[in-house]
Amino acid sequence: MVNALLSLSPEFTTLWTDHDAALRRNDRKRLNHPALGLIEVNCLSLFSEDGRQRLLWFTPAVGTDSAGLLDLLAVIGTQEFNGPAH
Repeated sequence: MVNALLSLSPEFTTLWTDHDAALRRNDRKRLNHPALGLIEVNCLSLFSEDGRQRLLWFTPAVGTDSAGLLDLLAVIGTQEFNGPAH
């Protein structure tokens, strides 16, 4: 894939040869749950010494309703959520 991109895109070739990549340890992610909707979380990436393993640690984003949504998700788990019974 890299070779194909190198042959097709001068911009990619420039970026690839510069090796200008950063390791992102802290990030904000937006998860779209099918029943609960948007859940915003902070994501911390922890790497093993050899870099072969990574642990992603998600915490609710401050100032959002994500903590409550994650609490609700812990209760409903993988159950189907169809809304109120008729």
